[in-house]
Amino acid sequence: MKRWLVAGALAACAAVAQPSADVNSAPLAEIERIKGVGTSLAANIMEARAQGAFQDWGDLIRRVKGIGIGNAEKLSTQGLRVNGKPFSNRQAPVPPEASASRPQT
Repeated sequence: MKRWLVAGALAACAAVAQPSADVNSAPLAEIERIKGVGTSLAANIMEARAQGAFQDWGDLIRRVKGIGIGNAEKLSTQGLRVNGKPFSNRQAPVPPEASASRPQT
């Protein structure tokens, strides 16, 4: 029983220690700390953000090269947020014409 409590406590600490960053407000260095976001993707995010804040995950996916639905799910589990919200499959899907212009990652 004691082992399970210790394992649970460690898992909770790891979840709390996971970095999180909102694409609309975090500085470049904070976005780069998210696992799966390299320097190139972080630069793409910052460049698109300079044109205006992201309204939601669909907007982020449409505007940032290198982020598709699959990658959005992965980045969200690593702590990336749009307006404080994690990615959800229940959100409105990206229109096909918006995603057909570039390959999904």
